[in-house]
Amino acid sequence: MRRLQSPQGRQRRPVPYRTNLLAKIGQERVDALEAWHAPVKSTIEQCQAIEAEFKRKLKAGK
Repeated sequence: MRRLQSPQGRQRRPVPYRTNLLAKIGQERVDALEAWHAPVKSTIEQCQAIEAEFKRKLKAGK
């Protein structure tokens, strides 16, 4: 199992969540989730549209 580095450079043990996630989705997908991703720059209007969409989906699901 791969050891993780803490910000101070010391090794830390994997937490049970990560261990279970590895078993569930595999190393490749966990690595993709943990990789660096460029920040998304959204306007206020885009954020409001996303919020409205998910509120609509939540309401439709009830």
